[in-house]
Amino acid sequence: MKDEIKVGATWHDVIESTERYIHRHGGKPAFPCTISVNDIAAHYTTDHLLTPPEGWDDELVFKKGDLVKLDIGVHIHGAIADNAMTVEVGNGGKHTDQIRAAKEARDASIEQMHPGTPWHKVGAAAEQVAIDAGFEPIRNLCGHQLEVYNLHAGTSVPSYACGADNPGFKGTVPLGGIFAIEPF
Repeated sequence: MKDEIKVGATWHDVIESTERYIHRHGGKPAFPCTISVNDIAAHYTTDHLLTPPEGWDDELVFKKGDLVKLDIGVHIHGAIADNAMTVEVGNGGKHTDQIRAAKEARDASIEQMHPGTPWHKVGAAAEQVAIDAGFEPIRNLCGHQLEVYNLHAGTSVPSYACGADNPGFKGTVPLGGIFAIEPF
């Protein structure tokens, strides 16, 4: 999919190609493929009329330097995988630090994902990486638990230092849980 996000490609073509790839390899989309460009942080999906996002004054075609986030969900017999990638169109280097910081924040959270770890420590690990790289995590988007046929299965995973007393992130990482770690 990464190779299809290039100068001149349309948002719709990448989405269609991604969903065809999923089907061709025996999966089914777990949710509509989303593509978010530049200051759209996440979860934008074009409609069949290819209506641009509100305030978007351009065509839905990638230009050099665009920061593209492709979020893909696949399920096989209800077992869901939720994955995303971030690409700078044309590899101009404008967003290299941001892309690296997001990956490292994700990795720092994953390192904390052991049974019994308090959720606030998972989020704090991601936030520290982001801050050290000169960025601030988005606080109203987070990761989530996955279950069979259930994309958002109850437990949310913070990507910022929410504090031990935050009622939205009480408890600890459970044994055997499956989670999407999604620092934005």
